[in-house]
Amino acid sequence: FFQNRERSEILYQNVEKNLEEIFNEIKRLTNKEFSPFEFVGHKEAENVVVSIGSSCQTIEEYILNNPDKKIGMIKVRLYRPFLTQSFLSKLPNGVKTITVLDRTKENGATAPLALDVISAIAYSDKNIRILCGRYGLGGKDFTPSDVHTIFENMIIDKPKNNFTIGINDDITNSSL
Repeated sequence: FFQNRERSEILYQNVEKNLEEIFNEIKRLTNKEFSPFEFVGHKEAENVVVSIGSSCQTIEEYILNNPDKKIGMIKVRLYRPFLTQSFLSKLPNGVKTITVLDRTKENGATAPLALDVISAIAYSDKNIRILCGRYGLGGKDFTPSDVHTIFENMIIDKPKNNFTIGINDDITNSSL
């Protein structure tokens, strides 16, 4: 079993190259560009949210309605395998803080997307503060006001980490 698991690693090592070819073919056929990660926002963003799925539309709307703020987001289009170099290439050079939003609660552990972002930054030469939060569990709404609160949390001296957004957590007091 162990040997077979290691043997399959070569397939994952080729994913990025294969995806690049597929994305180029899609672009040729449709004139639409795709990549595992997409950056939206100010080209000199200092505060960036990383998220996947349904939250991205709300975050993008907020960013586009605040063009003078040095904020941005990275939409995760392909989650696993997590392509570290592709992710890092989307980060603007001046990023100071990243907030990773996961739509999952991992009791006693850091959420999966957050772990991948933390790992990517740790293995790079970047010195970026990373915060983590949860949203949308149980169908709770995620609004532009929530996005505003997340970006405001990123600029204070002692931001809340491992927070919830969109609920009033009166048990562990993790709400922003």
